[in-house]
Amino acid sequence: MTSKAKAESLIGDANFSDFQTRLQAAILAPTKKSMSLPKDIQFHRTLESEFAKELDSCADRLLSLTNKLIRLADGGSSAKQSGKRKGKAKLETEDDVVDGFRSRVVDSMENLLERTDLCLDEFLGRGASKPAAIPIKPAPEVASRVRLPQNLFHASHLPKPQLKFRRTVDNSNESNWKPLLRTKPNALAPLDYPQDSLSNQLPHPYGHEIANIDFPQGLFSHVTLQEPSSMNETPFSWVSTREELAAMFQQLRTVSEIAVDLEHHDYRTFSGFLCLMQISTRGHDFVVDTLALRDELEILNGVFTDPTIVKVFHGAESDIIWLQQNFGLYIVNLFDTYHASKVLEFQKHSLASLLSLYCDFIADKKYQMADWRIRPLPNEMLQYARSDTHFLLFVYDNMKNALLDKAEGRPELVLEVLERSKQTSLRTYVKEIYDSVGGNGPGGWNTLLQKWGRGLTGLQLAVFKAVHGWRDQIARKDDESTRYVMSNNHIFQLAEHPPADMTALMQTLPSPSPPVRTRLKQLLELIRETVREQLEEAQNAAKSTADPVVVEAVPVIQSSTFLESRGRNLWDSRDSTLSATASSLFRNIVKTSSPYAASASSLLGNRPDHEGTEQSDEFRQIVARIHGSIRLAPSVDNLKIEPGPSKLVEAEEVEVEEMVPVQPAEMLDLTFVPATERKKTSGDVMDNVVVGRQRKRKRKEPSTTPLNVESEVAGPPQAEPHPSAPEPNGAKKKKARHSKEQEEVSLDPFDYATASNLLDDIPDKKASDPAKRKKEKKKKPAGTGLEYGNFPAPPKAHSEFKGGNLSHSYQI
Repeated sequence: MTSKAKAESLIGDANFSDFQTRLQAAILAPTKKSMSLPKDIQFHRTLESEFAKELDSCADRLLSLTNKLIRLADGGSSAKQSGKRKGKAKLETEDDVVDGFRSRVVDSMENLLERTDLCLDEFLGRGASKPAAIPIKPAPEVASRVRLPQNLFHASHLPKPQLKFRRTVDNSNESNWKPLLRTKPNALAPLDYPQDSLSNQLPHPYGHEIANIDFPQGLFSHVTLQEPSSMNETPFSWVSTREELAAMFQQLRTVSEIAVDLEHHDYRTFSGFLCLMQISTRGHDFVVDTLALRDELEILNGVFTDPTIVKVFHGAESDIIWLQQNFGLYIVNLFDTYHASKVLEFQKHSLASLLSLYCDFIADKKYQMADWRIRPLPNEMLQYARSDTHFLLFVYDNMKNALLDKAEGRPELVLEVLERSKQTSLRTYVKEIYDSVGGNGPGGWNTLLQKWGRGLTGLQLAVFKAVHGWRDQIARKDDESTRYVMSNNHIFQLAEHPPADMTALMQTLPSPSPPVRTRLKQLLELIRETVREQLEEAQNAAKSTADPVVVEAVPVIQSSTFLESRGRNLWDSRDSTLSATASSLFRNIVKTSSPYAASASSLLGNRPDHEGTEQSDEFRQIVARIHGSIRLAPSVDNLKIEPGPSKLVEAEEVEVEEMVPVQPAEMLDLTFVPATERKKTSGDVMDNVVVGRQRKRKRKEPSTTPLNVESEVAGPPQAEPHPSAPEPNGAKKKKARHSKEQEEVSLDPFDYATASNLLDDIPDKKASDPAKRKKEKKKKPAGTGLEYGNFPAPPKAHSEFKGGNLSHSYQI
């Protein structure tokens, strides 16, 4: 490369703008093209081998360029060195990019930007007289990546350790928890409540000591950072006996700071219990088996309540409660590193982020949800438990220095962290009571509804509350967690789609837990009873609060007797209770004296007989038009039928004049007359005449049957012509029609009582015998050639049975 090319390759003030433009263009162009690639690019790879090779080549170039940039951002270290730091390995595959993008790319960029910011502050003179505490990173400690078997996360084969507890577990919903504190070491005020008192009626036993604490002066001064030793070099003790506990207690009383952390289990128990307690000093790590020493740990109050010893926790909100509930332990002089990270305005506040920031240690958090009841503990779980407290005192030193540096040596920020830690220490344990009515509390049904954002109402809400309460009862009775008994998702499924039978219930709960599997019938009956009660309540509410218009004003078809009893014009005014004054659909209704007529209409105007109203011209015109189109027809009672040919004759004619608009009083009242009250007309009516009906076709009798029945429509008798006389065409047609009419006779009805039953007939044994049928079939003469419709049956498949499966159910 020439000197001119080298000068052009160097980035300076003169060519920075041009370099930035070319860099952005070089980045944007491939970015836009990559966005146009199809989503099913893997499918296209299988079609074009050349395309696949080009993609692989481009991916290798991008990964190589990314690895170079990461090394530059890390300060030019090699890939091997970079791989040791925070577990950052070389990006080799697509999975490495997806899984480790944040830890390998984003973190490197953040470190680069942080160093840039520090350089700019130093160049511009913005740095404080004493720089903030910069994390001193000792030799890296990387947690093991070996995966534990699945049974170690939820060890179902383990017996319940709570069955061996000296204090029986009380999960009842009525009784309250009693404090376990019997003596009060390091007390400034006496223990002023009896041991039989309830927890929700008592103040914090160390509330006075926490409020009036005199903090050690070492909390408000800088400390010289000392790198912690590796866990392999630090002494470690597993404490599981009284002797080991006493030795640890004596050692803890000689130090000024301790780091404490806890591991609990709450899956196979209702209230939960502590399984491990990790305590670290600056030169020793202890892991206490709290399952074996559950009733002996109250001795630690002598250290935990000592105001001269700083107790360092991270996120102690729940740890304070666990210590009170299980052992009766209380904390005085707490420093919570979580509150310190909040005051320092860190972006992340977890312990893992603090260990990564200050100690360059990546904790394997897959053991956080492990089953800590397992004994003996696997080495990986034990190392994880130690790491939570082994580096915590070094994190505490760095954060305390950072708080003092940020406040320029003043103690305000440290005091703020200590004040927040005081409020955490003052928390007290209160036994959880299930609120079946309001659903409030951590385990309430209303809390779960709000958390999941489900809007259940009516029947679904009732089933949800019933199943949720049933789950709480079973969990308390069997000392199991509610999520072990039944998941929240299954409760919502049962509420949204209540099962009607056991099959539907098993579809919703395909793999129920043992407590539910033994109570499936009880659960189904609970759901059925809840649904039945809700339906009854809904019916009762509909009857009592239904809209009168909707319930009473529905048209009902009455019997003719009811209509006959009315006997008056429907337009007549009458008193009735079947009237509504308001409607949810039509709102207010004007009161009328008739339940069948409205007082006013937008089309017809006012009702004609409504009191206090006058007829409108539009109404009169419409009434006149309707009456003008009406013609009175004679009734059936006024008809006479003359003998002879079928003919209807009107007994009397009724002349109807054209209707003209008249007043309502002059209208013709056409009252309906029931059939029973009509006057019968005198005169003979022939039975062989049917008015307005088509004659039914009669069944034909064979020609051999003599005609003994006269035709219902036969005419007058006529003389038969001589047989030798010629018959004209008209006579032939008449004779044929006459003979046809004679054949149409009515047959006697079929008597089913005397007819034989098909099932009573004795079957033909010869026809039912397959051997005889085969012989008869062979005796049939073979025809010459093929006959249409008599083709032989196709041969049976080899897999079909040759015989058998013949039913003779009705053979006697």
